[in-house]
Amino acid sequence: MKKLLLFCFAFTILFSSGCVNRLFNYTVTIEQSTQHTVDDPDGSFTTSAFISRTTVARALNLPEGARVTDLNIESLSLRVSVPNTNQATLATVSGVLGTSAGSSHFLFRQQPIPLAGVNVPFIGLNSLIEDGIGKLKTELENFVKGLGSGSQVEVALSGVSTPAGSRVTVTIHLDIKATVKYERCEEVLEVLGDVGESCP
Repeated sequence: MKKLLLFCFAFTILFSSGCVNRLFNYTVTIEQSTQHTVDDPDGSFTTSAFISRTTVARALNLPEGARVTDLNIESLSLRVSVPNTNQATLATVSGVLGTSAGSSHFLFRQQPIPLAGVNVPFIGLNSLIEDGIGKLKTELENFVKGLGSGSQVEVALSGVSTPAGSRVTVTIHLDIKATVKYERCEEVLEVLGDVGESCP
């Protein structure tokens, strides 16, 4: 009987209390990928792809009322698929970001990509160029914050094959992983106490 009375008391307190708005912080991971298909008989190539404001927003899929506070680039990596028509054993590739303002910045330089004799579907990029990564961060952050007027950025890959002049056929995906921090005011029961932070 006592347990029942305690339960009824707690139930009454819980549902008779009002609601308050509190600020909560969240961190989510998003990924963007550009695809570059290469088929060059002389082994020297340049190929471009784009990341748009729309695709970034779709990947993030923020709830209503959320406000982005920060974005950080966590990693860049390459995925490769090599068809039987390829004759090169190696491609040496550089990546360049073309910003929405029209400037160009290296993301990485002369990254060797094995194309024969080994199975390396995933290549981590450790020697990234700070200037280019900083510009990429700014562009993506503007996209998720709804700032600026640019609708897309360009990612260009250029490279040469080994042996020199050998035909290179390969599909390269440049994968970008970023973390996004956002805050959101949410309604909670007042009885829950001092959860979250005060809404601005």
